[in-house]
Amino acid sequence: MASSGIASLLLPGGKTAHSVFKIPLQPDETSVCYFDKRSERADLIRETRLIVWDEAPMMNRLAFEAVHRHLQDICDNQNAFGGKLVLLGGDFRQILPVITHGSRESIVAATVHRATFWNECSVLHLRTNMRLQRIDERNETVPNVEKFARWILEVGNGQVQGIAISDDREPNWIKIPEEFIIRNENNGLHNLIVSVYPDFDANYEDWSYLRERGILAPTNDDVEEINTIMLSMLPGEVKSYLSCDTLSNANDSGPFSDMEPPELLHSLKISGLPNHCLELKVGAPVILLRNLNQSMGLCNGTRLIVSKLGDRVIEGKVITGSKVGETVLIPRIDLTPSNLPDLQIRRRQFPLKLAFAMTINKSQGQTLNRVGVYLPRPVFSHGQLYVALSRVSTPSGLKVLICNKRGTPVDVTKNVVYRDVLNNL
Repeated sequence: MASSGIASLLLPGGKTAHSVFKIPLQPDETSVCYFDKRSERADLIRETRLIVWDEAPMMNRLAFEAVHRHLQDICDNQNAFGGKLVLLGGDFRQILPVITHGSRESIVAATVHRATFWNECSVLHLRTNMRLQRIDERNETVPNVEKFARWILEVGNGQVQGIAISDDREPNWIKIPEEFIIRNENNGLHNLIVSVYPDFDANYEDWSYLRERGILAPTNDDVEEINTIMLSMLPGEVKSYLSCDTLSNANDSGPFSDMEPPELLHSLKISGLPNHCLELKVGAPVILLRNLNQSMGLCNGTRLIVSKLGDRVIEGKVITGSKVGETVLIPRIDLTPSNLPDLQIRRRQFPLKLAFAMTINKSQGQTLNRVGVYLPRPVFSHGQLYVALSRVSTPSGLKVLICNKRGTPVDVTKNVVYRDVLNNL
């Protein structure tokens, strides 16, 4: 199993941890899992010899502790995880659990290395970058790839020499090598798009061309800017889908209870939810925002190519995961934000978003041949720069556009690394 749907597709017979253990969506210090000690699921776990849990660092420690307590109960064993051997896989250099408006201290406190059972864990290290084992069409030499792999690790470990910027007290700005930089003069964003999507007019109908490339940015606003430009470059007629937005009756007394005008609800742009107006074209790449059907490869993070635009369903072809090439139908569903408990908005819309570009957080678990990193503002969380730079499978496929304030060099950017997380490994 894995912490995310897209990562679970990489495992034979993989499932999400939430579906296996019925973990609460909002766990606390006393949470347990939602299945009975006398159920068939509990019998299966008692017979289990090994539990493999991938992408562990991205999940809140409270979820692990809920599973830990529940397995102790159903196995009548007070050792960690009820005495079961659990293999937690993942890279602590990548993005840690997302805490809404969280400080550095709250994010570090939510990582699995702060869990109550961590002292009983043994840490093993895998040191070969499997993503960079492939050599691209330019026949790059192995030393070039090895040098790039070492640099990526140094970025993730915070070992690249820092540069002090006048308006920032911490020397956590690093210099990006010149071969990866796209200058911001003379329409730098256009140059970035052309470098990632060369000959787009001739190749936009080739789904393998779209599958192996993408542009990454820190925020949804930056991603929408690029997706809007790319959609206008794609031939064909735009079809718009409008959502139906309502407030849950359970929130009548909450701080947002007077948010009645539909226009106000429509104007909200919420992380994890599609916009009120979803504009698509046939041939556009899109990314799923929810786990719909894991057996069909339809998980949060799965990318598809739109093949037909109906009134009630959208037909698409899967281009990532274990079901590449299969045609699927995507319906409208009711979506609610999981990270805003005070705002119980229900948005009925297709759980899709354009994927010419995607946020750095959303790209975790993806592998691409050509990656453009668009930084109109610096990254703001641990591991974001490392994730953005490490999605590419070859050094020649990486291009970075940095838009710093006037007076700041265009080849330096912020690298946020929480050393107190890495030092505990």
